[in-house]
Amino acid sequence: MRLKEKLHKYITEHGFQKRWLGSQLGMKNQQWSQILGGHTPLPKRYWIPLIKLTNGKITFSDLIEETFAEVEFIEVKESKDFKECLLSLKYFNTSATD
Repeated sequence: MRLKEKLHKYITEHGFQKRWLGSQLGMKNQQWSQILGGHTPLPKRYWIPLIKLTNGKITFSDLIEETFAEVEFIEVKESKDFKECLLSLKYFNTSATD
């Protein structure tokens, strides 16, 4: 599930207004709206506050996965701790000649 979908799900499940979560992070409505729409990435300075604010429902793994979504050779896996994730490079070849 993409980050914007997880954010919408979290907002809906908790009965929040969309702008409430953004305001708790200290964002302007327009910036938050762009993030919820998937048009703008969430600035990294908001990652930890968002994880804390959602009590780990949005995880570090979600944020990293969104950041590297277009990089097909990076795989992101959730960790047991929502503040951590596992990154691996797929198709990594150690030979310098290939």
